[in-house]
Amino acid sequence: MTKQRESKNTSIIFLIALVLNIALVPLSIFMARQGKILGIWATVLAEAAIFIPLVIYLKMKNEPFFSTLGFHKIKVSTVFLTILLNIVITPIWMFGNFFSQLFVPNIAGEGITNMVESSAGAAMLVISLLPPLFEEMLFRGLLFNKYRKVSTILKAALLSGLFFGLIHLNLNQFCYAFLLGVIFAFVNVASGSIVTSMILHFLINGFNVLLLYVSLLAQQVADPAAVEAQTAALNSKSAQLTRAGVCFVLAIIASFIAHKIMQAIAKKEGHLEEYNSIFKKNESKETAHIFRTSPAILSTVIGFAFVIYLSFFMTGVF
Repeated sequence: MTKQRESKNTSIIFLIALVLNIALVPLSIFMARQGKILGIWATVLAEAAIFIPLVIYLKMKNEPFFSTLGFHKIKVSTVFLTILLNIVITPIWMFGNFFSQLFVPNIAGEGITNMVESSAGAAMLVISLLPPLFEEMLFRGLLFNKYRKVSTILKAALLSGLFFGLIHLNLNQFCYAFLLGVIFAFVNVASGSIVTSMILHFLINGFNVLLLYVSLLAQQVADPAAVEAQTAALNSKSAQLTRAGVCFVLAIIASFIAHKIMQAIAKKEGHLEEYNSIFKKNESKETAHIFRTSPAILSTVIGFAFVIYLSFFMTGVF
């Protein structure tokens, strides 16, 4: 099979997952309106729509599950460095979040708040565990690993990161999910394992759910008028610009520190040369045009069309 054909087949898997998630949107809206607890089940269905095409593909290709997706052991020291990396990259994804809120509401925050209000335990379980497992297996395990075999690591990280952002179907999550998708791909190159991105994904999702839960508890004992005034102040355009600007500066600094941490991980795991090659131009390697296959183009067009539609024309439906 040619590299271009392999790239095309890989993008078809994402296209199927994207179409399934879009098809689930009306059902998700209906379930959310019937009760907040049903909103949690809508998330479960969305994750299943990501995982099922992956499993079917591997079965059809008769490819081994764990080795194909990059499940390899990592050192204990790598786990601790990954936890440190999670703290360091916080300004990067927060910049993406705050930047998007200059144009659209925090859809993710509103959705998670509804789920936490209905069942904090179920929300923590679903949001903290399912995406780090199912999304990482598709986007880093399959897509990134397949793309990097036929193209450069950087291009593979960008395309899998783009698709990771688009699968969230809204501009708010797209902005920071794209940034995180690229970082997750880089750290997996450094460690040689999908386990590192799963740890990062779990920590980020778990932290956000826990933060919202604590915030909701605090609001229950606070003066409602004071909470409303504080919310209005935080949502003002000047406050949003300030947050985005501060996070942008911190994100630049964090990027350099994150790079050093990933280099340390790569050195410990024996992948330093491969990690450093991400940022070097390799003219000798013949690569596929992974961005130019018809499934990749179609996925990008459909994904962005729905992101724009849901973010600007269907606000407040959930």
